[in-house]
Amino acid sequence: MINIYFDKTGMPIDLLTWGRLFEDREYATIGKTEVGPYVISTVWIGIDHSWNKELHIFETMIFSKDKNDLLDQYQARYATEQQAIQGHEDAVGMASVQVRLVEEHSKQKDQAHQPEGNDLGLQSATSDPRG
Repeated sequence: MINIYFDKTGMPIDLLTWGRLFEDREYATIGKTEVGPYVISTVWIGIDHSWNKELHIFETMIFSKDKNDLLDQYQARYATEQQAIQGHEDAVGMASVQVRLVEEHSKQKDQAHQPEGNDLGLQSATSDPRG
């Protein structure tokens, strides 16, 4: 019989043990980080989701408040807890870069649309547009 349930070390376990460990959020949670509109979650899932010989028993996902965001539902799976920790850090990095890019784009867009005016880029409410 092929075993599909594994603990965090990759050792086979039975269904009842998997269920008990899966309900233990402290055991199952590897990392949860919020970056701007993103929540990055890395967890032990304990069920082998691989299509090859290496186990995939950990998973990182990125969730976005904007469901049209390209990072929303990003997913990566790992064999070891160390890979999952690194994968979580990588996903946090991707989300951080995306937040910075959006902020920079928004700032550039705002600067391009500022009206002409004084040295601060502000137009006086009392200035006469005719000069």
